[in-house]
Amino acid sequence: GIETTSWIGYTYTNSLVAPNGIPLLPIQLIEAFCIFLIFIFLVWYTSSPKREPYTLAMYIILYAPIRFILEFFRGDSHRGFMLGLSTSQWISAALFIITVMWLIEKPMFVTGFQKTSRLTFYRKCDNM
Repeated sequence: GIETTSWIGYTYTNSLVAPNGIPLLPIQLIEAFCIFLIFIFLVWYTSSPKREPYTLAMYIILYAPIRFILEFFRGDSHRGFMLGLSTSQWISAALFIITVMWLIEKPMFVTGFQKTSRLTFYRKCDNM
């Protein structure tokens, strides 16, 4: 992470990669906490069978903005930047936009597919 004066800062004393003796924002820890919150939400979200087909889309919609924002605080200048944004930010933005477009265009497809595939499965089981 970037240098910080916050109480949450972590100071490395014997690192080959991170700067030693400088308190840094623990971005990986913050990201892990955010992913845990997403997990808790998705457990609740998938409790409804109607929403289950949208679980991956919901994960992308929740995770992409978090990753986009946290990238500003990473402090990794060597990871590649284009037009002021990191590679991870471009990927997050693209996945978010594609997922939202998919949800707008295809909501009936998933529901219909689920019903059709279950119905087909039950018919095959009855014929056995």
